[in-house]
Amino acid sequence: MSRFTHLSTGRLNLDIILYVDRLPGVEDRVFGRDSFISIGGSATNYAIAVSKLGHNAVLAACTGVDPFSRVLVEMLASVGVDASRLCRSGGGPGTVVVLSLPDGKYAMASYTGANKALSIDYIVELVSYENPDIVHVAGLDPEFTVSLIDKLSETHKQLIISYDPGRKAVDKPDKLTQIIPKINHLLLNEREFKALNMPLSKTLLRGRLEAIAIKMGGRGATLVTSRDIIRIEAYRPGKVVDTVGAGDVFDAAFNTYFLETNDYHEAVRAGVVAAGIKVTRHGSLGAPSRLEVDLILGKLRFTLKTEKIG
Repeated sequence: MSRFTHLSTGRLNLDIILYVDRLPGVEDRVFGRDSFISIGGSATNYAIAVSKLGHNAVLAACTGVDPFSRVLVEMLASVGVDASRLCRSGGGPGTVVVLSLPDGKYAMASYTGANKALSIDYIVELVSYENPDIVHVAGLDPEFTVSLIDKLSETHKQLIISYDPGRKAVDKPDKLTQIIPKINHLLLNEREFKALNMPLSKTLLRGRLEAIAIKMGGRGATLVTSRDIIRIEAYRPGKVVDTVGAGDVFDAAFNTYFLETNDYHEAVRAGVVAAGIKVTRHGSLGAPSRLEVDLILGKLRFTLKTEKIG
């Protein structure tokens, strides 16, 4: 297996997850069945998953100088993520409180913290230093992302760029349409795709864009390439306990297997398998290992239901 290098950029957060039976109302109180404190942020989740899948993972993100930030850096190192060149900002790290319901759905409140110090110049300099095979941009504002990608395109013309806009796609769909022809992989969920108000068609593939993967949770994923449009069923190995970060795990597996095989069908199969395993586990550290994904792919490569729709 070749050791490709991924550089992911976005947020590094402290995640506090409470497992509750219902969401509280105003001046209401609920008691958790369990709690879990971990590391999070879409770019961070992606880097952890990439490392566990056997590729090199470099994180371009910002954190604080307080004890909590130091713990986050140590956690990243423990799972093989290169966080040696994180930018540092005064104060504490980004923080997210997640209320997770029994069916896997959730609500969250977030504090930006040190993430606000992330800059285009820092990211571009780190890309130049690391010379990665792929850059994955996760959850960053579309306006910021347009400027970042334009800067990267000036100096790294052959670089593969992957983008998962997250909720920003819903907030600024017009800006997202400007990004589409500038990237290679667009990875988003159904709600985010609907915000684009575009038909599901190969005509979406403009400029550099080679593949769109639309994540549909328990209904699998849809893949759009110049070859065809397919829908693949979800992999469901057990009870859903935590869906937070599952989309990031999908992205990591999709890009990892594409780099190795140059086959988008194989990439999307790996994505649904990896995400299916992740939702049965707590937190971002629940991303599956390479062996786990390979074993399931070996068993299900020809049995995961795949429907050609275009």
